[in-house]
Amino acid sequence: MSWIAERRDEPLSSPQQPGLSEELRQQLTRDVLPRYETTLAALLPTLHAVQEANGWISPRAIEDVAAFLEISPAQVLDTASFYEEFRLRPLGRHVVGVCRSIACEFCGSGELTDALRE
Repeated sequence: MSWIAERRDEPLSSPQQPGLSEELRQQLTRDVLPRYETTLAALLPTLHAVQEANGWISPRAIEDVAAFLEISPAQVLDTASFYEEFRLRPLGRHVVGVCRSIACEFCGSGELTDALRE
């Protein structure tokens, strides 16, 4: 597991970062929370909804989700950073992915990766 290090002399979140909108709060309260016994169990679908709405999960969104689900921001960050499909940084307009499986290695994915780096 990798650790996320942030500068301590800067605030982690800012009002300009996307968070949990009121519309999304209402949708989650209506559609997601009733399906789970605990709010912690609703964390993954909540993170998916935030990422779908904002394109990524910002530090402000982590704080908003924690307050909404009444859990600690550390629990939200631990979960979001554990799963590779959650993006904790905004992405560019275009994203290129290269398969890294052994089958793709035999087909030349290493050369493709080198060419993309150049």
